[in-house]
Amino acid sequence: MANAVEPREQNAVAHYLEEVRSEISKVVWPTREQVINLSIVVMTVVVTMAIFFGIADLLFGELVKGILNLLG
Repeated sequence: MANAVEPREQNAVAHYLEEVRSEISKVVWPTREQVINLSIVVMTVVVTMAIFFGIADLLFGELVKGILNLLG
């Protein structure tokens, strides 16, 4: 019976889950409007940074090609 859970372990798991439930009830959840607004901010920043790093990658790639053409 190696797979059986001892009563002490069961009690510890139950106690842990009670504490989790208690802590979750204390959480102040954001409103729907806050979630939408912050999601828009995150998506805007992600798209902006993707464009910035894409352009930077393109420019540095062209710079390296130019240097290699001069040396080779």
